[in-house]
Amino acid sequence: MLGGAADSGSPFALVRNIFTAEEADSLSLGLMPLDHPLIARVVSCMPGGIVDQSYARVENKADGHDWHYDTGDGDHMLWCRWSASVLLSPPEDFDGGDFEIAEPRQSFKHYLDALIFPSSVLHRVTPHTGIRRVLLIFLGAENGI
Repeated sequence: MLGGAADSGSPFALVRNIFTAEEADSLSLGLMPLDHPLIARVVSCMPGGIVDQSYARVENKADGHDWHYDTGDGDHMLWCRWSASVLLSPPEDFDGGDFEIAEPRQSFKHYLDALIFPSSVLHRVTPHTGIRRVLLIFLGAENGI
């Protein structure tokens, strides 16, 4: 896939230190423009293209996300082909909040690193307490592929 794979056999690419702590702290909760310089930095590492539906957001969802796909899950986001996640909060700021993939079973706390993966990968985020801010980016595929 991309350089810097997270682990042998993993569908993820890991781009280490994509942000500094100061840059991560500067991002506010909510939707972010894809042309924001920090968002564009992550997007430039992703193989998908920016289609009309593509978006980025920063969230702190304490109840996590149950097992899901970012595309095709109940006709949800059928356009999405690539996803990225950047943990913006230091892991010591929260308990729980593990980003997990189902196969092969792996868990990540990827502070300041971008995890980039096909949106067809089954994954979840466990519930957490404390402050766990994360940047999520969802892109389509160039030429609909």
